[in-house]
Amino acid sequence: AVEAANDLLEIINRKSQLDPLDESGLKDVNLTGDIVYENVTFAYPSRPEKTVLKDLNLRIPAGKSVALVGGSGCGKSTIVQLLQRQYEPSAGTVRVGNTPLKEINLATLREGLGVVSQEPRLFSATVEENIALGSRSRVTHAEVEAAAQKANAAGFISDFAEKYETHCGSRGSQLSGGQKQRVAIARALIRHPSILIFDEATSALDNASERVVQAALDRLIESTGVTTIIIAHRLSTIRRADLIVVLGQRDDAGGSAVVQQGSHEELMKDEDAASEALLEFAVPFDFRRTSSMCACDPAVLASRFVCLFFFLS
Repeated sequence: AVEAANDLLEIINRKSQLDPLDESGLKDVNLTGDIVYENVTFAYPSRPEKTVLKDLNLRIPAGKSVALVGGSGCGKSTIVQLLQRQYEPSAGTVRVGNTPLKEINLATLREGLGVVSQEPRLFSATVEENIALGSRSRVTHAEVEAAAQKANAAGFISDFAEKYETHCGSRGSQLSGGQKQRVAIARALIRHPSILIFDEATSALDNASERVVQAALDRLIESTGVTTIIIAHRLSTIRRADLIVVLGQRDDAGGSAVVQQGSHEELMKDEDAASEALLEFAVPFDFRRTSSMCACDPAVLASRFVCLFFFLS
């Protein structure tokens, strides 16, 4: 028992390579500039032989919405994790404006990021408490209401008998999927982030909930003007982004990089392989060619309808 306790204490006392309690680094820093990945290569420490990103060069313009698109395992979430400094690049630099991330105080950096993931983590507390948890400082009820309004959550909250004092239940069990997601968006907004990250925020929702949450995201992106990064597979989520970035392997060397980027309209006009990849990853049906569907091979046509069925379901 003593040996086991010593092992446990050793783990508890182990200093993290990226310690959020570390006071070093710049604290008075502007996070509203362009986000730049310059020649970034990365492999996870647990699998150093597997290169995820290889010589990635990407600029995310300040104040714009950018969608990251690509196949499973191509590094979409890794790009976001590097921005959050959950990991350090194996090579290359990530910076905001002219400031490398590694020079910024870790707590300051993360305070400037608002993240909404696929499965929001709600606590057994009231709606107001769950939203207020997004801020490191004490917030007023008016601030909570303002965040809920921006997240398109104020309507359903006002329908509850206890309004903002309604208990969410364990892991948000008293709320629907769409309601939980909108509470999570409000939580991200109440910290007044410089950068918003939506990591598959609507992928686990049914169509009706997805439409409501997507409306909240669209209104949010248009009204806040903060830099927004979207990771998604659904066309409805990515098509309105200012910039769509297609990730994939450029050669047999391993590791993903940017293979094409542009607006939805620009990519739909481009007939090269990267645009086809975008359609395969995000739009499992080529709407550009519906006029010539009769000329399609029956097997190809059938597969497209099957893909379309699953895409719409």
